[in-house]
Amino acid sequence: MQKGEKILDVIARRSSGFEVEEDELRYLFRKKYKAVTRVINEIALTITETKDSSLYCKMCGAGGFTKRGMYQHLTRKHGKEILKIMKEARGLIDLSVKLNLDFRIVSAVVEKRNGKYLCKLCGREIARNGLYRHLTAKHERELEEETFRFKHR
Repeated sequence: MQKGEKILDVIARRSSGFEVEEDELRYLFRKKYKAVTRVINEIALTITETKDSSLYCKMCGAGGFTKRGMYQHLTRKHGKEILKIMKEARGLIDLSVKLNLDFRIVSAVVEKRNGKYLCKLCGREIARNGLYRHLTAKHERELEEETFRFKHR
């Protein structure tokens, strides 16, 4: 199984209500383990929901699935879409690890648009390799304030 397939498998299992071993996540993502796990959990919460003990897909509205049925539905019908979502989050995950900030804080101040990143604090479009320098040089104070607000919600 390639890494993309493993990531899809983990997201589909988590979304379907199956357990995912923490050791498996640590092995797959190593240093980025915590940030990636948060993103996977957020994706899992946003693509499925439970009603009357059945699982429903929020991506297409299909429902009445068992855990196994939901897993198969997600991997077969939405696999490419889920991997695309994860790929788009990758740059923000890398940045959150580098800045030593929670992924949710970074995603609150940076948005990916047209292959570049948009700084929500000043509106500038920045290439991926310049994001760290931009945020630390121009917005250190705002990042500290955002971190404080996030921790005290």
